[in-house]
Amino acid sequence: MIRHIVFFKMKEGMGGEAKRLADELFALQEKTDGFMTQCETALDVVHAGNSYDVVLNSVFRNLDELQKYQVHPEHKKILELIKELCASTAKIDYMI
Repeated sequence: MIRHIVFFKMKEGMGGEAKRLADELFALQEKTDGFMTQCETALDVVHAGNSYDVVLNSVFRNLDELQKYQVHPEHKKILELIKELCASTAKIDYMI
């Protein structure tokens, strides 16, 4: 199994959109043909200078399904929203 974690830092003035982004990310579990077997999103509560604002913590059965998810039309749609709302992202994918 592959754990896929992505952190999102909102652009200046876009902090009010963090909940919307988290909700849209969470909805990907049902919109992407079942590739994502687990999904959790959350908002940062500390708001430190080095904090990110939103996290996506998800699980895929294997690397092939993660790769199919990444080119899925619904994932591509969310990438456009991320470009609009986020200043930066960081991610890690690892075997569990």
